[in-house]
Amino acid sequence: MRILFVQKDASPASALRDGLCALELGILRDTAPELKVQRLLTDHFVGVVRAGHPLAGQDITARDFAESDSIVSILHQPADFTHVVDRALAGIGLKRRRTFQVPSFLVALSMAQQSDLVAVVPQSYARMERRRMAALGLPGPEIFELPFDTGEIVISLIWHPRMDRDPANRWLRELVRECTRLVGQHEIAA
Repeated sequence: MRILFVQKDASPASALRDGLCALELGILRDTAPELKVQRLLTDHFVGVVRAGHPLAGQDITARDFAESDSIVSILHQPADFTHVVDRALAGIGLKRRRTFQVPSFLVALSMAQQSDLVAVVPQSYARMERRRMAALGLPGPEIFELPFDTGEIVISLIWHPRMDRDPANRWLRELVRECTRLVGQHEIAA
């Protein structure tokens, strides 16, 4: 088996429909009605700063957050996408200082740990990075709950119905389900 991770295009359903991808795994925006969707786990956004950052260990207000230089991840987002954080801040009359746009949550995490920038990533990413850094004997990111509601993130598994009975695809879907169950159990214990 060979696993290849690719960035989503504007029409992820077409890659599944055309057989270019076997599965899609991620945050579901919208999808074609014929595709199969299984909810795997939920998460939520948190703020991340480096150890020693001026906001680390503080009671952070929405204004504090908005006035900090931030990193915006644009992974899996169409050009007209307004980030959920920006919508939440606009709802309370604030606008954040978007300093950098990066292609993924992992890049945002890395940049936040090496600068005075603030990243917003799913909590599971932040916790995994903190564990990874601890295993290396290094300080991990400081994680804080956002002082405004961004709702939950639903991670889904998506496939085309023609793959329902394909033994390799069924095996891969079950493997992904098992891995997410283990991640979910580990996150509850963390």
